Amino acid sequence: MTAPSPLSLDRRVLAADNNGSGDKEILTPELIQCGYRKWSLFQTAKDEGNFLIEFVDRIPLKLHWPLALIENLEIDDQYRRKGYGRKGLREMISEAKANGAVCAILRVGWNPNECADEARQWKTKFYKSEGFKEQDYDKLGPVIMYRDLA
Repeated sequence: MTAPSPLSLDRRVLAADNNGSGDKEILTPELIQCGYRKWSLFQTAKDEGNFLIEFVDRIPLKLHWPLALIENLEIDDQYRRKGYGRKGLREMISEAKANGAVCAILRVGWNPNECADEARQWKTKFYKSEGFKEQDYDKLGPVIMYRDLA
């Protein structure tokens, strides 16, 4: 028997809490967990949280706050390129807007078993197809992307 992938381990769906964050499983129509998504709402730069907040002042938008931080969007390999990542991202954006977010920000990441350059390219292309733009960055550093939600 093979060990379950990290995404198929028992993760409970957490309802959005009072600060507008969401931590949920992504399910297939057959109710099989195929991924995971998480976002948080920040009201001001003074909110404690993720290092991405330091990048906000470099985003060329008039309004930044409240800001949705897309923290995680992971789809199991066998379910990729079937629309589940797009569905999860759109759900997060919809929830963020409903909670008052005017901007979304994320860091493009990849798993250790992925080729960093290839993963950076296809994931950046994916987020661009959903309206995100790249923030100017050091080509050796993380790719930071943002989207106007106002």
